[in-house]
Amino acid sequence: MQTRKVVQCSLKAASGLLLLAGLTACGGGASAPGSASSPASSPAATATPLGMTLSTDAASATKATLSWQGPIKTGDKYQVYRNGELDKSAGVDENGAYDTGLAPGTQYCYQVTAVNSRGAGMASSNQSCITTVPLAGWNISMLKTAPPLSLALDAQGRDRLSFCGPGGVVYQALQAVGTWNTVQVAPGASCFAAPLAVGGDGSDHIIYVDANSNSLEYATDVSGSWSVSAIPGADGAEFYTLAVDSGNHVHVAYLLFTGQTPNCYEIVYASNASGSWQSTVVASEQAYPAIAVDAHGAAHISYLGQVQVNGEYPVHYLSDATGNWVDDVVAESSDSKSLVTLAVDPAGHAHLVYKSHTSLEYANDVSGSWVTAEVDSFDAAGPEDDSYSAYDVSIDLDTAGGPHLSYEDTDGNLKYASLAGSAWQTSYVDTEGTQNQIRMDAAGHAHIVYGNAENLYSKLTVSP
Repeated sequence: MQTRKVVQCSLKAASGLLLLAGLTACGGGASAPGSASSPASSPAATATPLGMTLSTDAASATKATLSWQGPIKTGDKYQVYRNGELDKSAGVDENGAYDTGLAPGTQYCYQVTAVNSRGAGMASSNQSCITTVPLAGWNISMLKTAPPLSLALDAQGRDRLSFCGPGGVVYQALQAVGTWNTVQVAPGASCFAAPLAVGGDGSDHIIYVDANSNSLEYATDVSGSWSVSAIPGADGAEFYTLAVDSGNHVHVAYLLFTGQTPNCYEIVYASNASGSWQSTVVASEQAYPAIAVDAHGAAHISYLGQVQVNGEYPVHYLSDATGNWVDDVVAESSDSKSLVTLAVDPAGHAHLVYKSHTSLEYANDVSGSWVTAEVDSFDAAGPEDDSYSAYDVSIDLDTAGGPHLSYEDTDGNLKYASLAGSAWQTSYVDTEGTQNQIRMDAAGHAHIVYGNAENLYSKLTVSP
């Protein structure tokens, strides 16, 4: 996984490639699950009177963890049996084992055998069974398009999508009859991502960098037909994001490579709220901006700050709600692969979410000062070491201002979290969930678009 740490101005990354680096297929190559009704047979090993005591745990919808105690000697090795068959795909060390790529809501029974350097059985454990966590049962639709896709909802809660296809920028709108209306917005454009937002009048707004010209383009159908124009001064923009206020004014934040030390990168804010595009540098030598606007049209930006001597990346929050840009440090403990995302409630309070090593963290300033809480925890390996990008976390608010999150866990599963009172409720939605984005409709249903880790296809899911 490539991180955002910049060591030289000449090391310029192509837009979006940092987010894709290191993605691998989901699961651990486990064989098909066994029958939950038939117990596992004994492993072919010689049991001793001093047997091993095995305990198992369903770590997720697709993963089991195993630990044992018993007579062991230096040089002993372990063999894991799942449902009576030798499990060659299990990861085994002297402290235990894990088994990935399992089916959700399925029972698996395990035994472990210790063997010496000659392969002779030394001890066998008891059989221990677990049932993996089931999925939440959301409606899931397959989309043939490779990720990333951007998702927005119209006033009726119907899905709208934008993405960069082989032939250019594509926009799709779900119709009341259940079919998709597809428009080729910018034929011939070559791009990676095309963020989408919907204005207060239902108009659509898209930005993307066209590799043919290296310019940041703005496309909209506010006039009734699609038009495309370049945003001045934004050539070479990276990690671009947009929001639209109630007056259909567009607010954009992006990372710009300057090529000059000491500030090789800058975060730029641009808006057409004045009638023409105006831009200003709001932070230097930073990464991964995300933007939202409040009911008064003020901009709010979250981003990762410069790496500290201890290897941590501070989480920053910027706002011009007072008329001047104010920069707060929300947290000091974000890891280098965390994308900080945010949403703003009707009262103008910011809600941020990010990954911090083995935790998913949520912060808000509703009380007037920043309050942080852990939403979920991950395996000891942590999302900073996993093979799934770990940028993949998104937040949106319901009509009451309540936060709803979509995110990818350490094993590549798509999870959903919502705040019920003071407690976070989490559930598994799917066994793959890279590059996810969540949007809440007025009825309280969560809509999430996401892809598979090999970038072969995307999915759209809606909560019951």
